[in-house]
Amino acid sequence: MYFKQRPSLLLVDDDKTYRYILNRTFVKCGFVVIIAPNVHSAISIAEANPPEYAVIDLKKPNITGPALASQLKALHAATHVVMLTEYASITSAIRAITAHYRATKGSNLVTSHFI
Repeated sequence: MYFKQRPSLLLVDDDKTYRYILNRTFVKCGFVVIIAPNVHSAISIAEANPPEYAVIDLKKPNITGPALASQLKALHAATHVVMLTEYASITSAIRAITAHYRATKGSNLVTSHFI
């Protein structure tokens, strides 16, 4: 009998309610979810066991979402990263990502599809 391994997903968000809701949703979708309430935990988890997917908040205390995404990609280039945002508009979210891109001169830029 063949059993397919469920993909791993690192969920990084400092909001307990969002973590709970997103965790339940991703588990129902077939992911093995590893939860990190902060950046330090996320990096430690990713170093020990690189995830196939990472869902992170764009606005993080002490570090931006794109900067965390860059660190995760540096640890494991194959990790697919999705950033969530609570910005009020697409324009402000794009400004935040663009600011990071310019500050890092585009190094380790993470691109994704908008849904």
